[in-house]
Amino acid sequence: MPPMSEPDPVEAHPLARRLRLAIRAHPVLKDEKKLVLTVADGRPRLEGTVFTRFMHRELAALVERLAGGEPVDFAVTPQIEAPRARPLEGRVPVVPEHPTSVEPAYSVKHLRRR
Repeated sequence: MPPMSEPDPVEAHPLARRLRLAIRAHPVLKDEKKLVLTVADGRPRLEGTVFTRFMHRELAALVERLAGGEPVDFAVTPQIEAPRARPLEGRVPVVPEHPTSVEPAYSVKHLRRR
């Protein structure tokens, strides 16, 4: 007889099994190859990366919805992050000598009809 192989811990854990099936069925997340689902200390652990922040939000919502109140270790990060704000260059804008941005010698008197 061939030796018995150990059962897959993800298949043995009901929540981890539901998560695996839900990710495989999800239209956006099903092709993500860098997600790893394991079971450690009796709780599911999802780790790895997804491509965008949208996919990260979709995955987090899926896990929250399926888990209910059960604990899930969630260590997934998006590969593409928000652009960083450009640092201030330290320049002070030029302040005009007059209180408005209109030249003091400018006049609209010639536009009035008499």
